[in-house]
Amino acid sequence: LAETLPQLLAEGDSTKTLEILQQILQLETDAFGKTHPELTGTLQMISQEHLKLQQLEQARAAAQQMLEIRIAAIGEDHPDTVMTRWRVDFLDKLVAAPKNIQEQIASDTVKADQLFQSGRILESAQALLNRAMLEYELAGRDHPHMIETWQDLAVCFDTTKNYRLMEKAATRAVSIARKSLGDEHPTTAFAAYRYAVSLIRQGAPHAIDAMEPLEHARKVFVKQDRPDLTANLDDWRGQALALQERHREAIEAYQSALDGFRKITGNHDLEVATTLNNLGFVYKSIGDLPNAAEQYQGAIERTRKAVGEKHPSYATALSNLGGVYLALRNGEEAERLCQQALDILTGLYGADDPRCAANYGTLAQVCFELGDYPKAET
Repeated sequence: LAETLPQLLAEGDSTKTLEILQQILQLETDAFGKTHPELTGTLQMISQEHLKLQQLEQARAAAQQMLEIRIAAIGEDHPDTVMTRWRVDFLDKLVAAPKNIQEQIASDTVKADQLFQSGRILESAQALLNRAMLEYELAGRDHPHMIETWQDLAVCFDTTKNYRLMEKAATRAVSIARKSLGDEHPTTAFAAYRYAVSLIRQGAPHAIDAMEPLEHARKVFVKQDRPDLTANLDDWRGQALALQERHREAIEAYQSALDGFRKITGNHDLEVATTLNNLGFVYKSIGDLPNAAEQYQGAIERTRKAVGEKHPSYATALSNLGGVYLALRNGEEAERLCQQALDILTGLYGADDPRCAANYGTLAQVCFELGDYPKAET
């Protein structure tokens, strides 16, 4: 049943999604009982889908049940309990709000999700901004419920590569989290982590400012026993260090990320591939080409497992290794890899798509080095 949810969520079919979630909740209740923490994840999703359908009393009831389970299982002061209590508080305010406010918040929530799923990211951001203004009017400037809205906005701006606006949205999320939850709350740590990412995205001049929030967030994630978040954060820490040309420290951070991914159950091939690519880049930067080639080869294998051979990430991995072979004076292998990467991208996007431009340039450089000037010019 759970495997059917991503497609339903992507389609925005809240009614069908709720039917599946209710079946899951019943199975979990039968297996574990009515007060087991296993139910809370499903209840959170049920509450959210009821909200989208403007079924506010049902949304609040699911959140209240989630709160009662968490109080019994992990106590009043646990970070998850605190955030659930704030959610119930927000839903109380929404239930008491005028009908037009209720309808508009639900509508903007649905629109933001659907527009994002369809790739209309800027329109999704506008719907989120509309929702943020209504939430501000309803619950106040610093209500913790608004952290999620600002985080979602940061994701929109990240997707559209508007990193300055991403920074502004992430800064707002951090500010609210610190005021209402404190520095040691995992929600605050995650907001600080995303803020650090917004700085790293803006390049070397900002990377040094990302170090403090990354280090603080890492301590909180370790304390909360979140190896998944710690491993992803270590990859970003490696990127921040590499931008500062602190290459040996960057290598250590990437190795820490890889060690973390190995300890996590489940499929993390794409995350591991990203870290291997990043590690290969650092080795290439310091002139350690054999090690760079080894990391890029590992990235190719992991990417193939994760997304197959007809994906842009696979093309990137091939092109990266091709660049190392060119530096190693193995021009024929470099040409083969770069041509394969370009063929994947032109097959996906067409020969004249701007997303192929960089790969044309790489292949041209390889052909020039091989003395094949007509092909290089073409």
